[in-house]
Amino acid sequence: MQLSIVVKAAAVIALIAAIATSFTWHDQNVPSAPPPVPVDMSRMSLARAIVHCRALWAQQAELAPLAIAWQPQQLDWYVLAWPDTASMVRITCNGQGMGGGERFVRAPAGSLTQKEMQTRNLFDYYTQLPDTGVAALEAVHDPQAPASAAPIERRWAADGRLLTAQSSRAQFPLLFARPPKLDPSEYPALVQLKPHRWLEQPDAVFAVLERHLPAGVRVAEVSFNNDSINVTIHGSFSVSQGLPNLPFGDVRYDAYGVPNFDTFYPSATSTGGCTPGRSLADIKALFAERTNAKHRELIAFTFSCTSPRAPTGRWHGNIPSRSKGQR
Repeated sequence: MQLSIVVKAAAVIALIAAIATSFTWHDQNVPSAPPPVPVDMSRMSLARAIVHCRALWAQQAELAPLAIAWQPQQLDWYVLAWPDTASMVRITCNGQGMGGGERFVRAPAGSLTQKEMQTRNLFDYYTQLPDTGVAALEAVHDPQAPASAAPIERRWAADGRLLTAQSSRAQFPLLFARPPKLDPSEYPALVQLKPHRWLEQPDAVFAVLERHLPAGVRVAEVSFNNDSINVTIHGSFSVSQGLPNLPFGDVRYDAYGVPNFDTFYPSATSTGGCTPGRSLADIKALFAERTNAKHRELIAFTFSCTSPRAPTGRWHGNIPSRSKGQR
């Protein structure tokens, strides 16, 4: 895979992570952009809401949605955060701006690729339809024929009645992030995936690495905090045609254990990398020997070869830096 494609996909995933972070973890001391000017979406039609929200989304990146859910004052849509295709990420747009970032089991299940969904972009499809007067709408791609078939829909009246005919094809879970006043009793909720807190679940860290890293790999460096795991391995990694391969490969796993690339990102160096590297089993065993794994102030763990006292690598915990006046 060419590096430019990998970078583009990673940028989209980073954007989704940034949206989730900005709306979920308010206690982090990081600069934030000024909030958008509030907009009254209560009188917007579906088409106008899509145009408004799509403009906000496209300022940074855009993926064709797998599914959408619209009601007055809010538009939700779901995208595949490649390379994971078994789950989907919800993006929410309302009068206050954009939010979301939660990850759910993909519904309805299917194998549509991002390219296939782009062929009939649900945003394009619904901005071209006349206003039908419905009070709320849910729509998903037809998994059998995304390029030629109309989306599978549920349309709702203002009094909560389902306007579209009951159909086995429309038995997908409710897609609204904030359910409107309707009668959704026969439709299940989406299955939300629970993010890990890696510092509290180190066994889960190694389970992810054992599941994803190649057998026999030599690991140069590992670090993890509550939200992500970063790994650098030894190998030979292609940059692009005509350029020499690079000796290190990097990958990052988010709080759900989903990698940011479907391959390792090539790198020329490793800041604290161990040469020739250690086996994953060795690194796991060294972590088990630690005595401060439950230290309440830890913000990260790192395995590296930066210490002269441990030329073959050791784990060390990171705690917040303190000024001289702090105890």
